[in-house]
Amino acid sequence: MIRHPFSEVSIIDDISPERLASGRQQLQRLSMFFARMPAKCREILWMRRIQGIPQREVAQRVGMTEGAVEKHVHRGVRYLADAMYGSSQYREAGADDDIIENGPRYGD
Repeated sequence: MIRHPFSEVSIIDDISPERLASGRQQLQRLSMFFARMPAKCREILWMRRIQGIPQREVAQRVGMTEGAVEKHVHRGVRYLADAMYGSSQYREAGADDDIIENGPRYGD
């Protein structure tokens, strides 16, 4: 019989209520920023990163080149990273409160 290394430890039980609340807030923010992305970019990013569909298949499904799919994925990931964690580009430029609160506009 093979024992799973975590079979006797419940990691979820060790998460504090504060950490759980913080995680939920982050997930809500991620969802909000994801919803603000242009539909085509959101669709492509979902297929590639969440569903794990190969780039070639995504390109065929949406009628784009593989390079265009790659560009959408890159822009989408960059946008979400900037929105969630901030971008030095926005901090250095003295970003206004709207960018800090709501994230960058897609394509910035």
